[in-house]
Amino acid sequence: LDQGWALPWIALGAGLAYGVVARKKTHSSPVMNRIGAGLLALGLIAWPAWLSANAVAVGAPVSSAKNEDGPRGLILVVVDALGAEYLSGLNGSSPVRTENIDSFLTRSTTYPYAHATIPDTYGAFSALYSGRVTAGGEGRPENLVAALQRAGVNVRIIASHLNAFPDNKQMRYGGLRSMLLSQNLSWIPKWGPIDYHIMTYRYAVRADDQVQGKKKHRLKALRDALNSLFAPTDPFDVAIDEIDSLVDDERPFLLLLHLFFNDTDESFSKPATVNLHPGHTDRDRAETNRSIREHSYRYTDEQAWWAAEYRAVYVEGVADFDRAFGRFVGRLAESGLLQTTDLILTPNVA
Repeated sequence: LDQGWALPWIALGAGLAYGVVARKKTHSSPVMNRIGAGLLALGLIAWPAWLSANAVAVGAPVSSAKNEDGPRGLILVVVDALGAEYLSGLNGSSPVRTENIDSFLTRSTTYPYAHATIPDTYGAFSALYSGRVTAGGEGRPENLVAALQRAGVNVRIIASHLNAFPDNKQMRYGGLRSMLLSQNLSWIPKWGPIDYHIMTYRYAVRADDQVQGKKKHRLKALRDALNSLFAPTDPFDVAIDEIDSLVDDERPFLLLLHLFFNDTDESFSKPATVNLHPGHTDRDRAETNRSIREHSYRYTDEQAWWAAEYRAVYVEGVADFDRAFGRFVGRLAESGLLQTTDLILTPNVA
């Protein structure tokens, strides 16, 4: 369950199960009881030992990365599935007006002809976090996050799905990530204190897609139980909270917000499609959706109605994201953070 956040609970549960089942039901020998108790103790000792060895202390010394005369922070907003052709500041014929992003573009250095180095999503993530065109070659590629951590930079990541993490494709870093760690539980590593990564539980369905079968349902049940007392949180609100924590640290920081364009509060509450063709049933939509996914999202002329319904929702989602991003930039400006922090927006990673 992802680098150990659930291991203490597993060890405790295993110990209780051992005591109930082995001792009461099978009447195991004293030797077996000692072995079971030893394994339980080893698990509880090994987990914090592993955590200490792999986590980066919050109080890590600041090296030459600190620059008193320049920006002390960088916020990188990576937006999956946000096509540049839908940004009216880059495409005058866009079907949606993105006034807030357009305003941001006028005050920024833009790269309108930039392209993903690799047409594959996972490869693009690897290139983003390693600076290499491919993740292959001799040895493991250099990891941007690990390099920054070695230089004394405080790195935090808020992601809506597992593939957004920089250790994708075997690129390791000194920190924590977990399928169960959410903004509601971020106080645990802070109490440590250690650096960590966050994945908001609100979008767990995307993470669950990485797991199949019964394990998928168990994972969802664990996550839901851990967050059942908390209301869903907009990722930009989570980012603001993290920034407030980061600016109190003496180190320069990198905050990476990796989300889908429709992960905002407005889009999250809307249906997945717009019913533009009442003659088609929900079953028709489900079957067409499955067929198109199986054919790498290619659709025939007979399936064009399905694409039109999804495109209508997509356009609304882009408008929702534009408003949410505008509010986010406004909050940064009001707090004065834009004077000391660089902000990069990267649409459509791959």
